[in-house]
Amino acid sequence: MFTALLLRSFFTTTTGQIGLGPRISQPGDLVVVLRDWNMPVILRKRPNGPNYQMTGLAYVHGIMDGEIMEAVERGEHQLQEIRID
Repeated sequence: MFTALLLRSFFTTTTGQIGLGPRISQPGDLVVVLRDWNMPVILRKRPNGPNYQMTGLAYVHGIMDGEIMEAVERGEHQLQEIRID
């Protein structure tokens, strides 16, 4: 378990959720759930353009088992189209 956590770091989102993501994560990175995925990913906006790059997978308490799509259906979150390089 220690080895699995070695390249991970804990984080909190601006909405107060807690998670575990890539150690290279930075403030301003996005936590997103891609369509048809159950696991959140961390995205970083590219400096010179509208696209994003994926920095890695994340664990975020409360959105791991489809809860986020239920929140979308209730109008608490919205779907957005993004480009990932």
